[in-house]
Amino acid sequence: MAYADIMAKSCHDEEDDDGEVKSFEEKEMEKQKLLYQQARLHDRGAAEMVLQTISASKGEMGPMVASTLKLGIAILNGGNSTVQQIFTSQL
Repeated sequence: MAYADIMAKSCHDEEDDDGEVKSFEEKEMEKQKLLYQQARLHDRGAAEMVLQTISASKGEMGPMVASTLKLGIAILNGGNSTVQQIFTSQL
């Protein structure tokens, strides 16, 4: 569970709490970092792990499934089309 939480946090978009408006370049850089982290996790099999864990849970919600769902959401956050295609092809 801790590993899934850590992987999900690596894709978390850190928002500024000071209300500062970001430039286009800053937003684009953050988007590229997010896509890189998502691709890195995908290459390490995170998408497959999410699908297998959810499938193995047989519909029962527990701490492991909750952590895994957070990871799945983090991997797909921002419309990562490459990972979305992997998810849909394996369903």
